[in-house]
Amino acid sequence: MRPLHLRFAAFGSYPAHESVDFVALAVHGLFVVSGPTGSGKTTLFDAMTYALYGSLPGDRPDDVRSHHAASTVDTEVELTFEAEGRTYRVRRTPKQDRPKARGAGTTTVAATAQLYEVTPTGDVALANGKRDVDPLCAELVGLNCDQFQRVVLLPQGKCAQFLLCKSDERQALLQQLFGTRLFERATQLAQDRAAELRRDLAERDAEADRHRKNALDGVALLAGELIVGADSGEHLEAAADLDIDAIEVLIATLTPLLASERRRLDDLSLRSLAASAALATADSVAAQWRERERLNDEHAELEAQRADVELQRVRLSAAGRAAPVVAADSRVAVARIDLERNDERLRDVVADLETDFEALGLDRRPATATGAVAQLAIREARVSADEQRLDELHNAEDVANHLAAELATTTAAVEQLDVVLAEIAPEQQRLQTRVDELHVVAGGVEQLERAAEHSKDLVERAEEQASDEHSLRQANEAATVALADRLRITAAFIADAAPRLADELIAGEPCPVCGSNEHPTPAARHAHEPVGRDELDRAVETSQRADASVHTLAVRLGEHRRVLGDRADDALSFLRDEYVAHEALVSAARQAVAELTQRRAELTKLEDAGRDALAQRQQLITDSAGTTGALAGPTREVERLRAEVGDIDAEVVARQRVALAAAKSAVSLLAATESEREGVLGVLKHVEQQCAAALIESGFASTTEARAVAMPADEIVATERKLAEWQQRCVEVDIQLTKLREVGLGEVCPDTQHLRLEAEALVGESRVATNLQSQRDLRLNDANVAVSLSRAVFNDAEDLRAARATAERVATMCVGRNRINVALETWVLAGELERVTHAANVHLERMTRGRYRLQRSGDADDRRRRGGLDLVVLDSDTGKPRVPGTLSGGEQFQASLALALGLADVVSQGGSGSGKVFEALFVDEGFGSLDPQALDEAIDALHELHATGRMVGVITHVETMKQQLPIGIEVLVRADGVGSTLRQP
Repeated sequence: MRPLHLRFAAFGSYPAHESVDFVALAVHGLFVVSGPTGSGKTTLFDAMTYALYGSLPGDRPDDVRSHHAASTVDTEVELTFEAEGRTYRVRRTPKQDRPKARGAGTTTVAATAQLYEVTPTGDVALANGKRDVDPLCAELVGLNCDQFQRVVLLPQGKCAQFLLCKSDERQALLQQLFGTRLFERATQLAQDRAAELRRDLAERDAEADRHRKNALDGVALLAGELIVGADSGEHLEAAADLDIDAIEVLIATLTPLLASERRRLDDLSLRSLAASAALATADSVAAQWRERERLNDEHAELEAQRADVELQRVRLSAAGRAAPVVAADSRVAVARIDLERNDERLRDVVADLETDFEALGLDRRPATATGAVAQLAIREARVSADEQRLDELHNAEDVANHLAAELATTTAAVEQLDVVLAEIAPEQQRLQTRVDELHVVAGGVEQLERAAEHSKDLVERAEEQASDEHSLRQANEAATVALADRLRITAAFIADAAPRLADELIAGEPCPVCGSNEHPTPAARHAHEPVGRDELDRAVETSQRADASVHTLAVRLGEHRRVLGDRADDALSFLRDEYVAHEALVSAARQAVAELTQRRAELTKLEDAGRDALAQRQQLITDSAGTTGALAGPTREVERLRAEVGDIDAEVVARQRVALAAAKSAVSLLAATESEREGVLGVLKHVEQQCAAALIESGFASTTEARAVAMPADEIVATERKLAEWQQRCVEVDIQLTKLREVGLGEVCPDTQHLRLEAEALVGESRVATNLQSQRDLRLNDANVAVSLSRAVFNDAEDLRAARATAERVATMCVGRNRINVALETWVLAGELERVTHAANVHLERMTRGRYRLQRSGDADDRRRRGGLDLVVLDSDTGKPRVPGTLSGGEQFQASLALALGLADVVSQGGSGSGKVFEALFVDEGFGSLDPQALDEAIDALHELHATGRMVGVITHVETMKQQLPIGIEVLVRADGVGSTLRQP
């Protein structure tokens, strides 16, 4: 991971927009972040961490908004960085209050987070919202927030965390850095595989035992049923827990006993079948005997019905001869009714036709429909001629009326336009007057705007002057306090000079002041707390910073008075009122400009309307003259046609047209009715001839005699069916009786009750015995199958047993139950930690001049600890290992820095599995605790780390480092004294 560009605003001690170009800093590679104490050097790396993880390093609250920022400046952080050869940009804004767009007060804006990939064609959105952006950033970087502080950013006071943390915390970081979760997963997979094989084998063993128990249950029950006497109890007791071989022996014992039971069942089945056959024969003879008795009774009943059957046959014969006569007579009656109806319709049609002729003015009705058609044609020709003359007159009148209406419309439009033109003239004069007035007012708007802008500048400058005057008073007070503190601390420091020198005196060595080797009365320390060089430097720096602030404010006040000139002593309220007055004049002038534009547009529109009205009036007058000339011809044509029409009445002509249509319809109906009557007469003659022929053939004297013996058709069908059924039943009964006589049945019906009881008893006994034998055969067969399945399952599990043993051995070794009591993943991490300590010792031995070395502890006796991940410090002066926590503050910093550099050396090469490369390291303070030689060694170590291609940034107050290393970022107090700003030389 390599940072490229950092941009933030209203963040921490920075009230405005700031940016850091890490690409430019990469030219130096190793640089210092410089600035006064408390100015915001650490805030730079806070912003970087907040951009990546949405939180601040350590346990600090996430209230990142600058208290110096204006309300109009939003707090935001944006970091562009490179990871695995691809460029990303992450942007965040915290939850913050923002001024409302309308009205007073503020509104709370929720936090935001966006992550993009930067491509040549533009940014591609990858995630939106903290929930999605946080894990994706951690994945791209390869570290979480805490781990980032230990590998890339070593925050103030936290440099020693990796050195002093517990083994569990160190393991979590090493897992993330070196990707050894793979070995943890492998261990889990080995455990899962062993557990899976144990479950599979247990299932196989349970299945084999289940088959054995099934076989045992079956043979035990058979043994209890088949083995009787004293041996029965012994067999049942012995069968309580038999193995597969014993069960097979018991099956072999039971097989012949079951065969003997099967032979006894076969004999019982034969006797049952014989009894059932005898019963069936007796039942058949008894049934035939009873059927013969029933048929004799039915034959006697049929003979009793014979006389009535003969009478029904005679009646059916007479009805058959009468049926054709009745049918023909019915057709004659229908034909006569049809003729009467036709004659009635003919009379109605003739009456309607006479009415229509009377309406047409015709004197008489013609004898036939053909004659009526001829008279109607003559009358229709006369009516059509009258209709044509009336239509021509109506058309001519429509043309004349249309032209007259058009002339009246044109005249009215001309009169309306005269009214509009009369109204336009005074309105046009009024608008012109208003335009002239507004032109005078709007002409001075630019001059008024310049005056208002000047007044606004005066107000703003006066406000800044008042603010700086207040700030100067506060700065003077702060400078006075700082000067007093500086004088007090300086006096105390001077007073402690002799005691400090006395502390450095060594017996037998010369005093650096007097040169004597004897020191009889060294100076004693005062009662107050000793004052060190750092405290004195801070007091001097604070006093100088306060004096600089006073000077800056005084210079700014002089600039304010120079710009304000003779208005410098005017009251701020007076200048504000003056500015308000200027703004009111400008507003009025701007309104006049806007109204002037509007009134000019209205005047132009009114002038255009007047011209359009005059043009329309001229066109309407021309159109009116043309319409007057065109109206003369149609008027003369109307007068001529009215003379030709004379006394023709249109209503009379219309009524005659209606009467003509009715008469035509009546004539058509008359022709159809006359034709239909001829057809009905022909049908009547034909059916009368058919009726006479049928009467002669039937032998009846008249149709009345034939109707007297006739029968309905459904009654004839029913009677014929009854007679046929009687005849069929007689034949069937005779045939069945003949067959029973041929059998030779006795006179007494056989008694089947005794045979049935005997057969049912034998069948029931045989059925029970058969079911019992089937159950025993099934149990024995199931037992044989279960024995085979049990042996097959047990034999098939042999390979599974071997695989389970191997998997359990691998799993126990991976989790640490091995010769060295170390888990697989911990063993791998221990190797990586060994590499880290080896790289760290190169730096630590140089910084401590060979005294200290870091070493990984291999102690794994305590099962509660993760063996192999503890660290100790080897002290060459004592030859004994030390716990890192026993080192002094400066020594801890040296060891921690060396460990961080060693970790950086190894991780920058990708570790052993993570593949992540971290190309930057930032160290915040800690160098002030080193002596000059150790400091030089630390600087050399930083140079060596930079030589590997990493960018290294150091936050420090140590002047030696500032002199030896280039200043990459300088934090400055803003000119207005409110917050800080950045400068990148």
